[in-house]
Amino acid sequence: MIKSTAQVIAAVFSTLLSQATIIEVVEADIVIFPGSGQRAAMTLCNLLNQKRISQDTAGLYMARVQNALLQSSEPREVGAFTQSFNQESEKTSGCNLVLTDKTTRSPY
Repeated sequence: MIKSTAQVIAAVFSTLLSQATIIEVVEADIVIFPGSGQRAAMTLCNLLNQKRISQDTAGLYMARVQNALLQSSEPREVGAFTQSFNQESEKTSGCNLVLTDKTTRSPY
């Protein structure tokens, strides 16, 4: 099947957009995406436990990470990031942060 020019451009743009997403936790001067889900969870959980960020601020970072994962074209990497994030969060006392591994957007 031959793809239209618009389809090719959209695919390339989507890939570049997901690769260009960088999420830095300014309170710790650490990039949590792209990177290790474990490190991202450790950073956010530690900041929460130390009261350096609020639950609302953690939620904003989580939303940004979740959005970056949704834009990713690599389902295996999304799954690995999500799994390592959730495992680290679960074993950290006082941390209740959870990422989902949904890799498709809602049509609504």
